[in-house]
Amino acid sequence: MSFLKILFARRQTKPKSKQEARQPTQAEGTLGNRQSTSASKKDGIPQIISLYRESYKDQSLKNLNDMYFTIIGQIAAAEKEGKIDELLMHCQASLALLESLIKYCKKEYGRFDIKTIPALDKGLIYFAINGNTRQLKNIQDVVNYFDELHTYADDVETAFARRELAAKIFRYVKANSNCRQTDLKRNLNLEDGCLISTTVHYMEKAGKLKRIREGGKILLSVHK
Repeated sequence: MSFLKILFARRQTKPKSKQEARQPTQAEGTLGNRQSTSASKKDGIPQIISLYRESYKDQSLKNLNDMYFTIIGQIAAAEKEGKIDELLMHCQASLALLESLIKYCKKEYGRFDIKTIPALDKGLIYFAINGNTRQLKNIQDVVNYFDELHTYADDVETAFARRELAAKIFRYVKANSNCRQTDLKRNLNLEDGCLISTTVHYMEKAGKLKRIREGGKILLSVHK
């Protein structure tokens, strides 16, 4: 059974292969025997973090790290093929493995300095486009909890703003089919033209909108 089924069903066990069933050594470490790190907090552990730890508590850090890099490859493949729903499923699975990634990097290399995290980079954009507040809050909890991820705080704030913007754009375009993209800023009383442009771009990729070039204009309509 996949991690996502465990996550959605809130189950506490999952079948293990022979390799997974092997008990990790003390040197390998697990999420279950987690010692204090810069990500540790005495109180206020978000529920989503507790769920992730319970789901993977008997797995070795190496297994979880290998799983993480397999999943980010699946995220890239899904985006290339335009399969946004599949991309978001992989982002959810990858999000659960960020703690193990942080721990593994510190154990093996003495630091965590990975700058690109697809579960956050892509997840924040497309969960916002889809209006998925719950998943945005899950990401917010993870980013706030781990000191190593605090550089994503501004991206989280932008994602919540994009969620509201995407909803406004969708409503406007639905009521004003074939409107010009350049009209959005004025008619919606918005200031950030760059955020409007990128949001429309990602809404098109997610299948929410269609953009048609007509001369020097870009016309928008709802994707049916």
